[in-house]
Amino acid sequence: MKSILIIRIFFCFTLISCDWAKDKAKDTLHKGGEIVGKVGSEVVDGVKSGVEESFSSLIEVSPEVERKGIKIGRVKVVGTDSTTDNIVSAYLIFDKGFNGKLTAKAFDKNGLEFGRASADIVADSGQTKYLDFVFDRRTNIDRNDRVRLE
Repeated sequence: MKSILIIRIFFCFTLISCDWAKDKAKDTLHKGGEIVGKVGSEVVDGVKSGVEESFSSLIEVSPEVERKGIKIGRVKVVGTDSTTDNIVSAYLIFDKGFNGKLTAKAFDKNGLEFGRASADIVADSGQTKYLDFVFDRRTNIDRNDRVRLE
């Protein structure tokens, strides 16, 4: 009879300790998941800002364009459903009125030209606008490449 009582008491302690261990494991996993989620989002944000940073130095303005009062703001390189990174979308700031054509030329890391895109622009002094330079669909602009506005 004593042995049955001891077995029952042991069984009760085992169940209680299992529930405690299960709850602790759930808490630990939950906290671990939160940490992994935060770190993951920080990594994604870091990668995103690194990509944006690399594309912000992608475009340069020729001295002739600067003299015409045109400045560059944010720059993105995008593609379409059927192309890969062949559109340079630039935020342009016009300190002077402008009526003419701008040409964007793409150069690889060795300085070889591999694409051109032009756009006709009419802008008043103080105006800003986004402008897409759409290159040939075979043009793939990478982060090591440069685009010069002329």
